[in-house]
Amino acid sequence: MRISSLSLSPDYAYGTGIEYLGFDAQSRPLLRLQAPYAKILPFTVDGQHKVLFLMRALDRHDQNRRWEPEAVIENGSGYRGGDARITLDVSYETFVMLSRIRQGLPNLQLGELFEAADIAGEAGYVSEVFEAEALNRLGTVLFFLPMAIFSIIIGWRFRAKNRPRYFFVLLLPLLPIVFNGMVQLYRSVLNTAGIWLLLALGFSGALAVFIVMLAVSFILSLIILAAQHG
Repeated sequence: MRISSLSLSPDYAYGTGIEYLGFDAQSRPLLRLQAPYAKILPFTVDGQHKVLFLMRALDRHDQNRRWEPEAVIENGSGYRGGDARITLDVSYETFVMLSRIRQGLPNLQLGELFEAADIAGEAGYVSEVFEAEALNRLGTVLFFLPMAIFSIIIGWRFRAKNRPRYFFVLLLPLLPIVFNGMVQLYRSVLNTAGIWLLLALGFSGALAVFIVMLAVSFILSLIILAAQHG
């Protein structure tokens, strides 16, 4: 299923530029269906939640003007010519989540990452990708305070011993560059560590290790900060 643009709501959706391809077990094409417009609705059949695509569109101001789907049908497709409906064997919530996944990981909230990981295997995605992104976001938040304390320590250790007068003005353009470099390095290290721990220990084990690392780094940063003199 390909959709050029999609407008979602909790109860229904609208899509434009619909293309639906069907294949048999030997990957031979059975059906190719194209429609300019579609209304997407959730419905239930025999207790199973599915998604219904209605692909016949009428002009609001001219009822004689309509848009019908164009189909190329092979034997065994199960699609009846002239039918402007197709169904997908997924729930509407799963359909919405898959469309969110297609928009990219940065567009998913933290809770949605866990939901995506639950359905990733059935939809052809790797669940560890979403778990690693969740760990990365949690690590960025959890380790921000120890990083800030270490930054204070570094600034204190390398402060100017004598009166710098106006020499600090020359350093102002360098501060954003140094800060951005530290942030990028910090995120890269956390991301690499999160992926390695996830593959080695699983999500629960990796999260436990992250919490232990947070506690150790926070206590260590406080000890080093208290040891600063002069």
